Amino acid sequence: MGNDVQSGELDHNLLAKNQSHSGLELLPVATYHQNVQKSGTAQACSGFLASFTNVLMTFPINKAMLRQQLYGHFASTVIVEMRKEGLGYLYRGLAPIMLQKTVAGSVMFGSYGAIARHLEQHKPLPNVLSSRERRNLVAGGLSGGLEAFATPLERVQALLIDPKRHLQFKNSVDAFKFVRSYGVRELYRGYTCILLRNVLGSSLWFATRVPLKDSVSKQVSMRNNPSKSLELVLDFCTGSLIGATLSTMFYPISVGKMYMMSPINEPHISVWTALKESYRQRGSSFLRLYTGAHINFPRSLLSWGIINAVYEFSLTHLFPHR
Repeated sequence: MGNDVQSGELDHNLLAKNQSHSGLELLPVATYHQNVQKSGTAQACSGFLASFTNVLMTFPINKAMLRQQLYGHFASTVIVEMRKEGLGYLYRGLAPIMLQKTVAGSVMFGSYGAIARHLEQHKPLPNVLSSRERRNLVAGGLSGGLEAFATPLERVQALLIDPKRHLQFKNSVDAFKFVRSYGVRELYRGYTCILLRNVLGSSLWFATRVPLKDSVSKQVSMRNNPSKSLELVLDFCTGSLIGATLSTMFYPISVGKMYMMSPINEPHISVWTALKESYRQRGSSFLRLYTGAHINFPRSLLSWGIINAVYEFSLTHLFPHR
């Protein structure tokens, strides 16, 4: 990293010195400039831990939302259905989504860190990637694209949460083997939807989370000395707000993904066809494409808040010198 690491350290030290003269502690955003320079291993492990914590805490909510995406049912119908199934089925499908999310989180954050450091160091296309926000936009988009490789795990989870297939598959391994028997392409059914969602969502999330935290932390620092607990709250709030907004914005893409993934060994369809058929299935109502969004929004608030807070906490405290 060479001169860029030294430059980042100088900027960090200058910021700390200026704030010490004003009687304020270091702004939370300065921690980010240290964290982005940390190793790919630290970034990947922190992404793994953040994703693991998130899935464990939000799986039942996510399962209810996915069923609404699949069938367009109202929340009350889904809740009654899940209650009838009992606790034995509540965490059915956890294994593939846990594996998918933790591996994908490791890849996304690890690759984002590596790509962001490379762009900061070499600064390719200086006229285009002239600002940190633009470089984060590109790094986030590329990392989101790499994350889509875990599509087969999301494919298996989509089948396991479908109540119509409860008796068809015993567990995740059984479902995976069954789908795999139709070829690798069948495992990647819905890949285009996932790729589109990931690239758009990750690029915007990584590009906006630091500027938002920077803006909020400056306002808070004018009134109070920021503490570690306040920094954790800021990480949670900025991550949750951006994540929930983007998740709601791209919600119809997730609906199309569930439509694409529900059949087995049928002709593959495009993203546009999946969206049109989902629209028709919901009585040609655009608003019904957002059935389940009222569950998705608070779930995303909690989910992305946890991911961002645990990720930054892990980088700062579990990998302080990596």
